[in-house]
Amino acid sequence: MSSQEAVKYELRALNVLSNIFGKHSDEYLNELPYLHKYYVALGDQKNADKTEESLKRLQKEKEEGAVDLPQPIEFTSADVCREHNDDAMTCIKYYLTHKLSAPQIDQAAEYILKWSEASEDVSITLGKEFASLVGSKTSYPYFVGYIAACCFYCMAQNVKELDEESFVNAIDVLLQYYEPNRELTGKVDLLDKYMNLQKKGKLEKELKKVFASQKAEQK
Repeated sequence: MSSQEAVKYELRALNVLSNIFGKHSDEYLNELPYLHKYYVALGDQKNADKTEESLKRLQKEKEEGAVDLPQPIEFTSADVCREHNDDAMTCIKYYLTHKLSAPQIDQAAEYILKWSEASEDVSITLGKEFASLVGSKTSYPYFVGYIAACCFYCMAQNVKELDEESFVNAIDVLLQYYEPNRELTGKVDLLDKYMNLQKKGKLEKELKKVFASQKAEQK
């Protein structure tokens, strides 16, 4: 195989790896040096240098926590949403496990909100308590966190709506997200109240009341 053909097939392989695993994946980063090698063999030093620079940049970004999240799209139907359930879960996990200062947090939030609004595989109840999170810049990230946590349990359990136990678990995840982020956003009264109840061992009882109230509001 000529060096020209080697470059051609290597570019094709890298494109496949990028689409499947992302450019920050081990699979992609382990393959990229071969492209550099083939460019050198071809005598194309300009592209060899560009490839080496890309490798160093991607490795640095990965060390700093970058991941390959799907770009938000317009979900035109429930079927389109269903095709992207795995992508939505990727964004949900990223959102709930990264601080609000993470570089792709807004991208993940946009994807979660667009997908959850159009999906027929999840149905998230938003009672008056959690609707209050929409009202300010301080609390809005935790509204997204609430949607993300509820969607996580729906998809993990393959159910459209949460039962009481899963709702309680989702709020526990939300509070775990709130605690390290409140220094960035400022305090949110509702979530502080829940954290205080949690410390006293009274949160589950309160959340069961909230769950029942939300169900009543749906009727």
